[in-house]
Amino acid sequence: MELGLTKELLTLGVQYHFRKSPKQILRQYLAKELMTKLSRTEIPMKDLSEQYHFQSHSQFTRFIKMMTGLTPTRYRAIKCFDQQ
Repeated sequence: MELGLTKELLTLGVQYHFRKSPKQILRQYLAKELMTKLSRTEIPMKDLSEQYHFQSHSQFTRFIKMMTGLTPTRYRAIKCFDQQ
């Protein structure tokens, strides 16, 4: 489906309305999705990185650390401990 907008106009509209770039919104959505998977499932991190199309496990680790301040292993350990 086409909106009849250029990429630039759509980007400006998103930035105006949400006060964030489309890339920031997508990264936050992805981070929330991954944090949920890390804290509520026992899916191996290597499988998560492949499932979400990261180029490597180290790229996945860097993304999680950038978004949460913790490595995926540490994040999972803390969140799993919190749920008990």
